[in-house]
Amino acid sequence: MNSTRICLIVDPTGADLLGKVRELQKAPDRDVVIDSDLCARALFAGITWCAELGREDALEAQMVRNRLITDLRRGIVPRRAARCFLTSSNPQAERFLPFHTLVQADPGLPAILLDVETGKLPEVFRELALRWYAAKVAQDEGPAKHNRAELQLGDPEEAA
Repeated sequence: MNSTRICLIVDPTGADLLGKVRELQKAPDRDVVIDSDLCARALFAGITWCAELGREDALEAQMVRNRLITDLRRGIVPRRAARCFLTSSNPQAERFLPFHTLVQADPGLPAILLDVETGKLPEVFRELALRWYAAKVAQDEGPAKHNRAELQLGDPEEAA
């Protein structure tokens, strides 16, 4: 069984997910990061955010990310990794993505809108952030479905 610990970082679109990863990393040379923006940058030169891509290119970047997540669930990404940081801007990510540790570091809607106003983020992030916060508020407040992927992965500390 793979002993990689998975840290799921969930923030709204426009939050600095990769900044949060860097803040939490202790051994970057042994960590794996699965992030939509990193997948987009690997596929398309000159791209900073996946949200900048057209529909077809964004889907291609998401397919790469989804393949990495599938491999992670199967325990094959990569075996040497001590930790995997998995980022998501889906307000319900903890319901369907694998994780051992969940980090929610929401900067707040005003902070994201300020970043759009000051040019730190492209205008597209305004609508994406507004939709994220609306979805988060509307989300069912009942108990989350059990994290099925975590059950498949098992707890590496218990396996030791």
